[in-house]
Amino acid sequence: MPYKNLISLKTLSDTEIRQILDIAAEMKRIIMSRVKRGPQLIGKDRA
Repeated sequence: MPYKNLISLKTLSDTEIRQILDIAAEMKRIIMSRVKRGPQLIGKDRA
């Protein structure tokens, strides 16, 4: 999704609004979890 001004939601499509809400939900899940690393980093160790 290209850069959008979120001050006016009237310019966003329903799909873009749903995408923003989905991303926000995933960010909230990561922030609220005990493990602060993203799921892509869980289990990784220095080699």
